[in-house]
Amino acid sequence: MSEERDDLRREELGRFLRERRDEIQPEDVGLVRRARRRVRGLRRHEVADIAGVSVTWYTWLEQAREINVSVSLLDAVARALKLDDEGWRYVRRLAGAPVLESHPARVEVTPSLRILLDDLMPSPAVLVTPGFEFLAWNRSFTAVWGEPDAGLGNHSGLWDVFMSPVFRERFQNWEQMMPDIVARVRAEYGKNPGDPTFRALIADLSEASDEFRSAFQRPHVARFTEQIQVVNHPKIGRVELQQQLWRPLDRPGLLLFVSLPLDLESRGRLALLLDAEPETEPDARGLSLQ
Repeated sequence: MSEERDDLRREELGRFLRERRDEIQPEDVGLVRRARRRVRGLRRHEVADIAGVSVTWYTWLEQAREINVSVSLLDAVARALKLDDEGWRYVRRLAGAPVLESHPARVEVTPSLRILLDDLMPSPAVLVTPGFEFLAWNRSFTAVWGEPDAGLGNHSGLWDVFMSPVFRERFQNWEQMMPDIVARVRAEYGKNPGDPTFRALIADLSEASDEFRSAFQRPHVARFTEQIQVVNHPKIGRVELQQQLWRPLDRPGLLLFVSLPLDLESRGRLALLLDAEPETEPDARGLSLQ
Protein backbone atom coordinates (compact mmCIF):
# COMPACT_ATOMS: atom_id res chain seq x y z
CA MET A 1 0.00 0.00 0.00
CA SER A 2 2.88 2.36 0.83
CA GLU A 3 4.49 1.73 -2.56
CA GLU A 4 1.18 2.43 -4.28
CA ARG A 5 0.85 5.76 -2.44
CA ASP A 6 4.42 6.68 -3.40
CA ASP A 7 3.63 5.90 -7.05
CA LEU A 8 0.51 8.07 -6.94
CA ARG A 9 2.41 10.94 -5.32
CA ARG A 10 5.14 10.81 -7.99
CA GLU A 11 2.56 10.68 -10.77
CA GLU A 12 0.72 13.71 -9.38
CA LEU A 13 4.01 15.57 -8.94
CA GLY A 14 4.98 14.91 -12.57
CA ARG A 15 1.54 15.93 -13.82
CA PHE A 16 1.59 19.13 -11.75
CA LEU A 17 5.06 20.11 -13.01
CA ARG A 18 4.07 19.48 -16.63
CA GLU A 19 0.90 21.53 -16.29
CA ARG A 20 2.78 24.35 -14.60
CA ARG A 21 5.51 24.28 -17.28
CA ASP A 22 2.80 24.66 -19.94
CA GLU A 23 1.55 27.82 -18.22
CA ILE A 24 4.92 29.61 -18.04
CA GLN A 25 5.83 31.56 -21.17
CA PRO A 26 9.44 32.32 -22.22
CA GLU A 27 8.91 36.01 -21.53
CA ASP A 28 7.92 35.20 -17.95
CA VAL A 29 11.41 33.93 -17.19
CA GLY A 30 13.42 36.38 -19.31
CA LEU A 31 13.80 34.22 -22.43
CA VAL A 32 13.45 35.66 -25.91
CA ARG A 33 10.87 34.03 -28.17
CA ARG A 34 12.89 33.69 -31.38
CA ALA A 35 10.64 31.49 -33.53
CA ARG A 36 7.37 29.64 -33.61
CA ARG A 37 7.28 27.16 -30.72
CA ARG A 38 5.65 23.76 -30.77
CA VAL A 39 5.08 23.70 -27.02
CA ARG A 40 2.55 25.81 -25.14
CA GLY A 41 4.94 26.95 -22.45
CA LEU A 42 8.53 26.19 -21.56
CA ARG A 43 10.56 23.27 -22.85
CA ARG A 44 11.97 20.80 -20.36
CA HIS A 45 15.55 21.81 -21.06
CA GLU A 46 14.64 25.46 -20.41
CA VAL A 47 13.26 24.65 -16.98
CA ALA A 48 16.33 22.53 -16.25
CA ASP A 49 18.68 25.32 -17.36
CA ILE A 50 16.94 27.94 -15.23
CA ALA A 51 16.87 25.61 -12.19
CA GLY A 52 20.47 24.50 -12.68
CA VAL A 53 19.64 20.79 -12.86
CA SER A 54 20.29 18.19 -15.52
CA VAL A 55 17.72 17.74 -18.27
CA THR A 56 17.69 13.99 -17.65
CA TRP A 57 16.94 14.40 -13.93
CA TYR A 58 14.15 16.88 -14.59
CA THR A 59 12.67 14.71 -17.34
CA TRP A 60 12.62 11.71 -15.04
CA LEU A 61 10.98 13.86 -12.32
CA GLU A 62 8.14 14.73 -14.71
CA GLN A 63 7.89 11.11 -15.81
CA ALA A 64 7.33 10.00 -12.19
CA ARG A 65 10.40 7.79 -12.18
CA GLU A 66 11.71 6.50 -8.85
CA ILE A 67 14.71 8.80 -8.43
CA ASN A 68 16.46 10.58 -5.59
CA VAL A 69 14.80 13.98 -5.16
CA SER A 70 16.90 16.34 -3.06
CA VAL A 71 15.19 19.27 -1.37
CA SER A 72 17.60 21.83 -2.82
CA LEU A 73 17.01 20.68 -6.41
CA LEU A 74 13.27 20.49 -5.87
CA ASP A 75 13.24 24.05 -4.54
CA ALA A 76 15.28 25.18 -7.55
CA VAL A 77 12.64 23.72 -9.86
CA ALA A 78 9.89 25.43 -7.85
CA ARG A 79 11.66 28.77 -8.27
CA ALA A 80 12.20 28.17 -11.99
CA LEU A 81 8.48 27.52 -12.42
CA LYS A 82 7.64 30.60 -10.32
CA LEU A 83 5.52 28.69 -7.82
CA ASP A 84 3.94 30.64 -4.99
CA ASP A 85 4.10 29.46 -1.37
CA GLU A 86 1.15 27.10 -1.74
CA GLY A 87 2.58 25.61 -4.92
CA TRP A 88 5.95 25.17 -3.25
CA ARG A 89 4.36 23.37 -0.28
CA TYR A 90 2.33 21.19 -2.62
CA VAL A 91 5.41 20.12 -4.59
CA ARG A 92 7.36 19.39 -1.42
CA ARG A 93 4.59 17.26 0.04
CA LEU A 94 4.21 15.27 -3.17
CA ALA A 95 7.97 14.65 -3.21
CA GLY A 96 7.94 13.53 0.43
CA ALA A 97 10.11 16.51 1.46
CA PRO A 98 9.66 18.35 4.78
CA VAL A 99 7.52 21.46 4.82
CA LEU A 100 8.34 23.94 7.57
CA GLU A 101 5.41 26.30 7.94
CA SER A 102 6.33 29.96 8.20
CA HIS A 103 3.96 32.20 10.10
CA PRO A 104 3.51 35.89 9.35
CA ALA A 105 5.07 38.43 11.71
CA ARG A 106 1.71 40.16 12.03
CA VAL A 107 -1.39 38.13 12.80
CA GLU A 108 -4.71 39.87 12.26
CA VAL A 109 -7.80 39.02 14.29
CA THR A 110 -10.53 39.96 11.86
CA PRO A 111 -14.07 41.07 12.80
CA SER A 112 -15.39 37.72 11.56
CA LEU A 113 -13.11 35.88 14.00
CA ARG A 114 -14.38 38.09 16.82
CA ILE A 115 -17.94 37.20 15.85
CA LEU A 116 -16.96 33.53 15.94
CA LEU A 117 -15.56 33.91 19.46
CA ASP A 118 -18.79 35.54 20.63
CA ASP A 119 -20.96 32.94 18.90
CA LEU A 120 -19.14 30.15 20.75
CA MET A 121 -20.39 31.40 24.13
CA PRO A 122 -21.04 30.16 26.72
CA SER A 123 -18.01 28.03 25.78
CA PRO A 124 -14.75 29.76 26.77
CA ALA A 125 -12.65 30.38 23.65
CA VAL A 126 -9.31 32.05 22.98
CA LEU A 127 -7.20 32.73 19.88
CA VAL A 128 -3.44 32.31 20.32
CA THR A 129 -0.32 32.20 18.17
CA PRO A 130 1.65 28.93 17.79
CA GLY A 131 3.85 30.38 20.55
CA PHE A 132 0.75 30.61 22.81
CA GLU A 133 0.55 34.40 22.88
CA PHE A 134 -3.03 35.48 23.55
CA LEU A 135 -4.58 37.54 20.76
CA ALA A 136 -8.32 37.58 21.44
CA TRP A 137 -10.84 35.85 23.69
CA ASN A 138 -14.52 35.88 24.48
CA ARG A 139 -16.34 36.96 27.62
CA SER A 140 -16.81 33.35 28.74
CA PHE A 141 -13.05 32.89 28.85
CA THR A 142 -12.51 35.86 31.15
CA ALA A 143 -15.49 34.84 33.30
CA VAL A 144 -13.93 31.42 33.95
CA TRP A 145 -10.23 32.33 34.09
CA GLY A 146 -10.11 36.07 34.67
CA GLU A 147 -8.51 38.65 32.39
CA PRO A 148 -5.53 37.07 30.60
CA ASP A 149 -2.14 38.24 31.74
CA ALA A 150 -3.58 40.34 34.56
CA GLY A 151 -0.64 41.64 36.58
CA LEU A 152 1.82 39.00 35.36
CA GLY A 153 3.77 41.12 32.87
CA ASN A 154 3.49 38.46 30.17
CA HIS A 155 0.87 37.98 27.46
CA SER A 156 1.07 34.20 27.11
CA GLY A 157 -1.48 31.57 27.97
CA LEU A 158 1.28 29.10 28.74
CA TRP A 159 2.78 31.58 31.21
CA ASP A 160 -0.62 31.98 32.88
CA VAL A 161 -1.09 28.23 33.26
CA PHE A 162 2.15 27.90 35.20
CA MET A 163 2.50 31.26 36.93
CA SER A 164 -1.05 32.41 37.65
CA PRO A 165 -2.54 31.12 40.93
CA VAL A 166 -5.99 31.23 39.30
CA PHE A 167 -5.23 28.28 37.03
CA ARG A 168 -3.74 26.23 39.86
CA GLU A 169 -6.73 26.88 42.09
CA ARG A 170 -9.46 26.32 39.50
CA PHE A 171 -7.99 23.42 37.50
CA GLN A 172 -8.80 20.17 39.26
CA ASN A 173 -5.71 17.92 39.38
CA TRP A 174 -3.45 20.64 37.99
CA GLU A 175 -0.34 18.70 39.01
CA GLN A 176 -1.45 15.63 37.06
CA MET A 177 -2.38 17.67 33.95
CA MET A 178 0.81 19.71 33.82
CA PRO A 179 3.19 17.11 32.27
CA ASP A 180 0.71 16.43 29.45
CA ILE A 181 0.34 20.15 28.76
CA VAL A 182 4.12 20.53 28.49
CA ALA A 183 4.40 17.48 26.21
CA ARG A 184 1.89 19.05 23.81
CA VAL A 185 3.68 22.40 24.01
CA ARG A 186 6.99 20.72 23.20
CA ALA A 187 5.45 19.10 20.12
CA GLU A 188 4.21 22.51 18.95
CA TYR A 189 7.62 24.03 19.68
CA GLY A 190 9.18 21.42 17.39
CA LYS A 191 7.06 22.76 14.53
CA ASN A 192 8.27 26.32 15.15
CA PRO A 193 11.91 26.03 16.31
CA GLY A 194 12.88 29.33 14.71
CA ASP A 195 10.14 31.42 16.37
CA PRO A 196 12.09 33.88 18.59
CA THR A 197 9.03 34.75 20.70
CA PHE A 198 8.30 31.07 21.38
CA ARG A 199 11.97 30.43 22.18
CA ALA A 200 12.07 33.38 24.58
CA LEU A 201 8.89 32.18 26.31
CA ILE A 202 10.39 28.72 26.87
CA ALA A 203 13.56 30.31 28.29
CA ASP A 204 11.63 32.65 30.59
CA LEU A 205 9.34 29.92 31.88
CA SER A 206 12.26 27.54 32.42
CA GLU A 207 13.88 30.19 34.60
CA ALA A 208 10.71 31.16 36.46
CA SER A 209 9.18 27.71 37.04
CA ASP A 210 11.06 24.65 38.28
CA GLU A 211 8.02 22.53 37.42
CA PHE A 212 7.97 23.70 33.82
CA ARG A 213 11.73 23.35 33.38
CA SER A 214 11.70 19.80 34.75
CA ALA A 215 8.76 18.77 32.54
CA PHE A 216 10.13 20.42 29.39
CA GLN A 217 13.50 18.68 29.77
CA ARG A 218 11.85 15.26 29.66
CA PRO A 219 11.87 13.58 26.22
CA HIS A 220 8.07 13.53 26.02
CA VAL A 221 5.95 14.92 23.18
CA ALA A 222 2.24 14.53 22.52
CA ARG A 223 -0.17 15.81 19.92
CA PHE A 224 -3.17 17.88 20.91
CA THR A 225 -6.25 15.77 21.50
CA GLU A 226 -9.64 16.47 23.01
CA GLN A 227 -9.01 16.89 26.71
CA ILE A 228 -11.42 16.84 29.64
CA GLN A 229 -11.02 19.77 32.01
CA VAL A 230 -12.66 19.93 35.40
CA VAL A 231 -12.88 23.48 36.74
CA ASN A 232 -13.83 24.40 40.28
CA HIS A 233 -15.05 27.98 40.01
CA PRO A 234 -15.62 30.02 43.19
CA LYS A 235 -18.95 31.44 41.93
CA ILE A 236 -20.59 28.52 40.10
CA GLY A 237 -18.84 25.44 41.45
CA ARG A 238 -17.81 22.44 39.35
CA VAL A 239 -17.84 22.75 35.56
CA GLU A 240 -16.76 19.97 33.19
CA LEU A 241 -15.33 21.08 29.84
CA GLN A 242 -13.93 19.36 26.79
CA GLN A 243 -11.06 21.35 25.30
CA GLN A 244 -10.64 21.29 21.53
CA LEU A 245 -8.00 22.84 19.31
CA TRP A 246 -8.95 24.25 15.90
CA ARG A 247 -6.53 25.60 13.29
CA PRO A 248 -8.03 28.00 10.72
CA LEU A 249 -6.87 26.78 7.31
CA ASP A 250 -6.56 30.31 5.92
CA ARG A 251 -4.57 31.56 8.93
CA PRO A 252 -1.80 29.07 9.87
CA GLY A 253 -0.50 31.59 12.42
CA LEU A 254 -3.58 31.15 14.63
CA LEU A 255 -4.78 28.47 17.03
CA LEU A 256 -8.31 28.48 18.45
CA PHE A 257 -8.84 26.79 21.81
CA VAL A 258 -12.47 26.10 22.69
CA SER A 259 -13.70 24.51 25.93
CA LEU A 260 -17.12 22.96 25.30
CA PRO A 261 -19.37 22.19 28.30
CA LEU A 262 -19.70 18.43 28.65
CA ASP A 263 -23.23 18.41 30.02
CA LEU A 264 -26.31 20.59 30.39
CA GLU A 265 -25.50 21.34 34.03
CA SER A 266 -22.07 22.71 33.12
CA ARG A 267 -23.57 24.71 30.26
CA GLY A 268 -26.22 26.16 32.54
CA ARG A 269 -23.65 27.18 35.15
CA LEU A 270 -21.54 28.93 32.50
CA ALA A 271 -24.62 30.80 31.31
CA LEU A 272 -25.37 31.91 34.88
CA LEU A 273 -21.79 33.11 35.26
CA LEU A 274 -22.08 35.17 32.07
CA ASP A 275 -25.34 36.72 33.27
CA ALA A 276 -23.58 37.85 36.44
CA GLU A 277 -20.56 39.29 34.61
CA PRO A 278 -20.79 42.84 33.20
CA GLU A 279 -20.17 43.23 29.47
CA THR A 280 -16.99 45.13 28.60
CA GLU A 281 -15.46 46.46 25.41
CA PRO A 282 -13.00 44.08 23.67
CA ASP A 283 -9.40 44.44 24.81
CA ALA A 284 -7.47 46.49 22.24
CA ARG A 285 -4.60 44.03 22.58
CA GLY A 286 -6.80 41.42 20.98
CA LEU A 287 -6.91 43.17 17.60
CA SER A 288 -3.49 42.29 16.21
CA LEU A 289 0.02 41.24 17.06
CA GLN A 290 2.99 43.02 15.49
